[in-house]
Amino acid sequence: MTFDASTTAAMSAYQDHLDGIQGVTAELYPDDPSTFRLPQSGRGALLVRYDGRSYSDPASDLPRHLEVAVVTKNLRRKDGQAGAEELVQEVAEMTEGFKADGFAFHAMRDDFVDVSDGQWMYMVEVVGRRTIRLEV
Repeated sequence: MTFDASTTAAMSAYQDHLDGIQGVTAELYPDDPSTFRLPQSGRGALLVRYDGRSYSDPASDLPRHLEVAVVTKNLRRKDGQAGAEELVQEVAEMTEGFKADGFAFHAMRDDFVDVSDGQWMYMVEVVGRRTIRLEV
């Protein structure tokens, strides 16, 4: 399996895993972010994108970095629906220890990104490290 194929497979499996969070739509980050529209129903959306590799540790099989954009209508719980703060925590909890396609995923940090037109956005940084060594 090539680097691109293994990374793409792991990222898709991770996105499918996050789709298990109730009431949230998980999808790959859109090619044109200006076309994204938050679903009218549900708690919000999770947008997963590839964010690069770390070259600082040559013996580490180049960890893959992903970002998950958490997009919601509310910052905090309102009308029984979790806001961005709760969803960020759920993403971190769902991420810890998840394994797919030779990678183990861990949440590294989260950060506020923006609030615009009534949509709150936070980013959860995730790292995927190889659990098996590939022969080259």
